[in-house]
Amino acid sequence: MPRLARLRALLAITAATAVLAGCTGEVVLTADPPTDVTIGAATQDPPEGVTVLEGDGATALAIAASEAYFASAEIVVITPPEADAQLRAASVATTLGLPVLVTGEEGTADAVATELERLGTRTVLVTGGATLPELAPDRPFLRAVPAPDDLDGLQVVIGRDLAGEVVVQAGGEVAALASAQEPFDWLLVPPSDSPAASSDSAEPTEEATRNLADLPGLPPFRAPERLTTNALVSDGGDGQIAAVGTARAAGAGVVVTTDLASDPNAIATLFGLGADRIVGVGDVGDPQTFAYRARVAATGVDLPGGGQELLDGKVYVGLRGAPGAPELGSLGEQDASATLERLRSLAGSAGGGSSRVVPTAVLLTTVASATPGSDGSYSGKRTLADVEGFVDAARDAGVSVLLTFQPGRQSMVEQVALYDEVLARPNVGVALEPGWRLQPGEVPGSQAGVVAADEVNAVVEHLAALTDAQALPPKMLLVRLATDGTVSDPQNIDASRPQVGVVLEVDGGGVTPPAETEAAPEDPAAPAPVVVTSSEIWARATALPWNGPWGWAQGSTEVTASELFALSPSPVVVTYP
Repeated sequence: MPRLARLRALLAITAATAVLAGCTGEVVLTADPPTDVTIGAATQDPPEGVTVLEGDGATALAIAASEAYFASAEIVVITPPEADAQLRAASVATTLGLPVLVTGEEGTADAVATELERLGTRTVLVTGGATLPELAPDRPFLRAVPAPDDLDGLQVVIGRDLAGEVVVQAGGEVAALASAQEPFDWLLVPPSDSPAASSDSAEPTEEATRNLADLPGLPPFRAPERLTTNALVSDGGDGQIAAVGTARAAGAGVVVTTDLASDPNAIATLFGLGADRIVGVGDVGDPQTFAYRARVAATGVDLPGGGQELLDGKVYVGLRGAPGAPELGSLGEQDASATLERLRSLAGSAGGGSSRVVPTAVLLTTVASATPGSDGSYSGKRTLADVEGFVDAARDAGVSVLLTFQPGRQSMVEQVALYDEVLARPNVGVALEPGWRLQPGEVPGSQAGVVAADEVNAVVEHLAALTDAQALPPKMLLVRLATDGTVSDPQNIDASRPQVGVVLEVDGGGVTPPAETEAAPEDPAAPAPVVVTSSEIWARATALPWNGPWGWAQGSTEVTASELFALSPSPVVVTYP
């Protein structure tokens, strides 16, 4: 027989004995007033989409969680603000399906009272000696039921069987609540509150039973219908314990992470929950960025190289060109299947220190032309079908693709928008070659293009909108600098969008070939050969007013991977012609 059933049986015998003993002058125990069995609380879905709980401190966050997840609650659990007290209260609340509020923080009593009034609360389960707030004079009487610290007493008061206690170390409270599984019948306790539990077979003593018989209990109630397709994302802070307990009580799954975009376990958990309503609590970043990252994480889609973080811990190594066009670069020197295999081999041998190396196809999608073409843009365009076929094969092979644009007289964003259907793939980003962006009257090969940051930013804005609207992982925007002045004001490029990772690529074509230096004439009167090293080119380029990441485009003189990754800052993209 379960422990609580045995306790109830003995309590019934004890109560009957007390009644019979009334004629001898002993106190007659009376039962709690009979009431109808009602639902203890009514849950509600938080706002659709992604929201963030606002508030500073445990009390404010607990109230915010209650407002988000509960429409009403005739019974509420209250707790002091200390982490160990919050843990016990949140554990009990999760078991019962009730909200938990925090009392005792300075200046918060009125806010707690207001929330109790909104919920229509009539009974509070007081844990840890929490203080009771004063309600408005016109409110009905608020019945306070103390929650015993011992397991047997707690079971009698709440009217539920508990399987036992689970000790939770300090700092792990939120994670323990997040991992709790239905039917939530284990009580989570801090180490200091975990005396050795008696075995389930031990019979309660008569003295313990008499004490238990004196305990007031909660009115009979049914647990609420718990929510589905709801998730709460927490950074695990101890001020959130009560709020997390309320979310679990309502039925929300909880994901604990300090960086959602780079945490594969958190992404997998959020995806598994199938949540269409996500709430953030704690240090989850600004609300707009969190909303984007949470929606992306809920898709479970990975970027090439793993995870949903574009640049953190990754180096992209690739070939440039176009399939079927060997004259445009090494990407087209073999068929598509052989190209993808060559890319994987190149990435495997490139190194990059401890970074994950991502094979990358820098796919020439539009190519500057000496003739205007039918649209007068002086830029030839690959068909969508041609690009899609290569992109899909690359996705299956784990290869990243950068659609590369030489826009001629057409604006860069106008060209990029032509390929939105392809850009909807998560493995596709964009590379711009503004050196081929020409003004009216100019033709490719006769002038070098120069653009302002505004034109690059138009592409940033377009990619950000596309990516955000479709909940896609962030996209790379690689901007190749043919000269130091290719972008007239690089400091004004917008690198603030979480949906777009902007990288400036340095042209390494000016590195002096070692053979040329060795073949220098020995005539003392001849001028000394000019030696240009990769570090000199890198230092000059990275002195530009740009604080973002950098890439390196190999020239005819190839710089070794070890030399490149020794540069400071180390390049995050390396492309081969």
